[in-house]
Amino acid sequence: MIKIPNIVKIGGLDFTVEEKTDEVRDNGRTGCSSGTTQKIIIDKDISQQLKETTFIHELLHQVDYVYTIGLSHQQVYLLEASIYAFLKNNPDMLDIN
Repeated sequence: MIKIPNIVKIGGLDFTVEEKTDEVRDNGRTGCSSGTTQKIIIDKDISQQLKETTFIHELLHQVDYVYTIGLSHQQVYLLEASIYAFLKNNPDMLDIN
């Protein structure tokens, strides 16, 4: 299992991570994020696996925002899937305490 923190630092900025339902349900989304409010929101009613992959997806959007990389949404999806698969296939990488 990937631990989803309450706060994550990106480029020196603190982003809060919250699990909610009302802010993400429109358009069939499982999460959303904003660089201007420094928030990542994940649907609290989805499975743990979907929470994990959604967190990675939104995290990538905010890395893109902070560092002005210019990733397309398709690139974010591909990076999300590959990072998630890598972490799941190499579970020893997750024990970093």
